[in-house]
Amino acid sequence: MIRARQSKKRSRSLSMTVSSSLYNTNKLTSTWLMRRVWWGLGWWCRNGGMCMHDEATTHYIDIVDQTTLGHRFIKEQFSVTPRVGWQVDAFGHSAVQAYLLGAEVGFDSLFFGRIDYQDGAKRRDDKSLEFIWQASKSLGTSAQIFSGAFPKNYEPPTDNFYYEVNDESPIVQDNIKFFDYNVRDRVDEFVSAAVAQANVTRTNHVMWTMGTDFKYQYARTWFRQMDKLIYYVNQDGRVNSLYSTPSIYTSAKHAANESWPLKTEDFFPYADAINTYWTGFLSSRPALKGYVRMMSGYYLAARQLEYFNGRAEAGTGPSTDSLGDALAILQHHDAVSGTEQQHVADDYAKRLSIGHTKAEEVVAASFACLVNPSKSCKFQQDKFQQCPLLNISYCPPSEINLSSGKKVVIVVYNPLGWKREDVVRIPVVDRNVAVRDSDGQEVTSQLLPIPDATISLRSFYSAAYLGKPSDVTPKYWLAFTASVAPLGFNTYIISRGKAAISERQIVGSGLNNTLKIGSGNLQLVYSGRGGKLVQYNNSKNMVNAALEQSYCFYAGDDGFVDLQVSYFPLPTNSASLNLCNILPLQKTLDRPPGHTSSNQMVHIPSSMRRWYVRFFPMDILQINQLPLYSSICISFAPLLYIYLSMDRRHNNGNLIMTEACYSEQVPFTVFRGPVLDEVHQRINSWIYQITRVYKEKEHAEVEFAVGPIPIDDGIGKEVVTRITTTMRTNKTFYTDSNGRDFLERVRDFRKDWDLQVNQPVAGNYYPINLGIYMKDDSHELSILVDRSVGGSSIVDGQLELMVHRRLFRDDLKGIAEALNETVCVLDECIGLTVVRKYYLRIDPSGEGARWR
Repeated sequence: MIRARQSKKRSRSLSMTVSSSLYNTNKLTSTWLMRRVWWGLGWWCRNGGMCMHDEATTHYIDIVDQTTLGHRFIKEQFSVTPRVGWQVDAFGHSAVQAYLLGAEVGFDSLFFGRIDYQDGAKRRDDKSLEFIWQASKSLGTSAQIFSGAFPKNYEPPTDNFYYEVNDESPIVQDNIKFFDYNVRDRVDEFVSAAVAQANVTRTNHVMWTMGTDFKYQYARTWFRQMDKLIYYVNQDGRVNSLYSTPSIYTSAKHAANESWPLKTEDFFPYADAINTYWTGFLSSRPALKGYVRMMSGYYLAARQLEYFNGRAEAGTGPSTDSLGDALAILQHHDAVSGTEQQHVADDYAKRLSIGHTKAEEVVAASFACLVNPSKSCKFQQDKFQQCPLLNISYCPPSEINLSSGKKVVIVVYNPLGWKREDVVRIPVVDRNVAVRDSDGQEVTSQLLPIPDATISLRSFYSAAYLGKPSDVTPKYWLAFTASVAPLGFNTYIISRGKAAISERQIVGSGLNNTLKIGSGNLQLVYSGRGGKLVQYNNSKNMVNAALEQSYCFYAGDDGFVDLQVSYFPLPTNSASLNLCNILPLQKTLDRPPGHTSSNQMVHIPSSMRRWYVRFFPMDILQINQLPLYSSICISFAPLLYIYLSMDRRHNNGNLIMTEACYSEQVPFTVFRGPVLDEVHQRINSWIYQITRVYKEKEHAEVEFAVGPIPIDDGIGKEVVTRITTTMRTNKTFYTDSNGRDFLERVRDFRKDWDLQVNQPVAGNYYPINLGIYMKDDSHELSILVDRSVGGSSIVDGQLELMVHRRLFRDDLKGIAEALNETVCVLDECIGLTVVRKYYLRIDPSGEGARWR
């Protein structure tokens, strides 16, 4: 609602998803109906994508595609081009949204509801809730956009302006004969709310978002009350109210000739209250996130092949449209984000699967046409099969017996605009195989045994996905290097022959010297005694850097309290720990809330302390009233170290376990060959890791299977992997924005306000869609990821990624169920196991961008 006048005709906003659904229900009648709705009744369109996409866990290619689909539909059917961005419910806002999906799309303005509660408080104080957002350093003023954050999310101004059938807000009773006549009271409250909002923004125009989730299920009750409010408020004359649109509101703001504050970069991380950071979802549902990323790349390649072969007319043959529609909907802020209920996530995955199956037909037909261009594409007999379950080593086309003279033809397609040389890995049943290119020349190849951990996953998940167990169990991965031209393909033939069999070496804990992995420029050095990664060496760029890796988990919140975390790492140089030496009795700890101001500290007397140390899985040690200078020693085996934190439920400074880390000091197996070297490590009973160093590559590839995360100890777990170096990073690290720009992050710091730190872990987590890196004067360490994930640098010289989550408690933010993903086969249900990768490289300072 704004002060500038317009006609009394009502203008409304239309959900793209609803309009598309209505249209497709009956095209003949819906075309007339929807056009009448748009043109005759004054509907207005905001955003215009197929959904209101998430901004944290999406890749820019995917959100450009989904926005394009929506805008194309609106343009074709209604000759309308959306002019305003409307991201009211996304959980934080990205720089790419502002400059690419805002200014570069052609929007005049961008509005949203969610910003950090501390940021929002400051902006209300200095009237900077509306601003000019200049989010791109390279594009500068050419890609800036007028933006606004609502004072109260996307809600009415107070709790007394909700008008669903069962809402308790007082209606406007304008019948003077009734005892509850209240026109003056309702007008006064309306004016008071308008003035209050005017006091936190600039100009005399304010906008009210009259509605929220699940409202207007019976729109008559809303419009009846709003009609009355507008009529009586305008009769009162203190403010002018009217139905309006974001576009009209934007025009009024521009016409005011006001100066606006400047905003750069983004709005991550997001917290809506103290101890309530919306950063866990960055890593929620990692399998769905991986599925979206895999299908995104597949969709790109399939559309290219569809174009090469010629698109089938609508309804006459297979197309990529179904996959495109599914991917578009999966960009929703309650889809790829992982913030939906389990049955909804299952529905999303089903839609992706259906779309992928249809796109597979397009790809297979296109490959057949490309491989045999002399034949008519309409009469091709070749049948190309694909292997979407390679992550569990399931690929029936390659798992055939070649002893009878059969051959397997592999077509490798490169959808990118530059030449690629990558290692292809397929499962095979026989060691007597060889690889030849299209000219018949043998290609260097290597056989690597498929580990039991992978075979176990294959057996269970192939039954889960396909409804039956696999009839064949492959024994080896066959690896070879494929070279493919830009937007081209190459053909390789698998037949009887002799591939190189990997040399196997089992390393226990008795080897005193180090072990080097890698036969090319890159070598990783492991400690023979402990099996720990200790060094990264690259002979080409002369990088020699100390490097360690570990797995840890954060204990999930028990659902009753918020933890004020204060970390105390325990060393592992002996089998016993002296708590008194590690945690001095006069250690300064944060006082629980309600005692002193948040910036004050307090000493906890030893007489008031109790220490809780919890070892995996169930052992609990409690030490009551630890006497001064006493020595308490604890023996342990499986944990590398434990973190303790203050428990806010008590005033006596109790400490509980919030984090545990697993040691790499376990036997490991090394496989060496002409293509790559692998290090296999069983970290614990539910984490298995393979580290690969390719002969022709200068980065390491880390593949790991995490799950099922055990919960029999009653502890929900958020699993992270950490890379630790000796780099001096001064609290600074860098993460990407939707797979494009990298933005600087500083731990416990915000550029726009003085941050009050209350969650030193969750409050420093950022979305990662492409990668994360840190640097000092000598080196840059970069990690690239295979799907969206949350990550941070909680300690200088260290990067961490949260790779999986399994929790007991709902966070009371609308999902109404805990994040506890399971997979069922017949009557057996177990926790979800996720197989994923990341890629790691260290460069001299200033040279890492060429790889990233």
